[in-house]
Amino acid sequence: MTTLRDIDDFAHAHVYLGASHDENARRTLWVVGLTAIMMVGEIFAGYGVTSSFVR
Repeated sequence: MTTLRDIDDFAHAHVYLGASHDENARRTLWVVGLTAIMMVGEIFAGYGVTSSFVR
């Protein structure tokens, strides 16, 4: 029979926000911004070379 004490042997902490969470969030925001800038640049470049895919 399983007791509560036996189950506690398999338990672990659920800490999802580590010490470097703020730094990781800042890096993620930077990457999202860079991706958005590149996407806009690619759209304008497509218009610039009169790409049939963009129009």
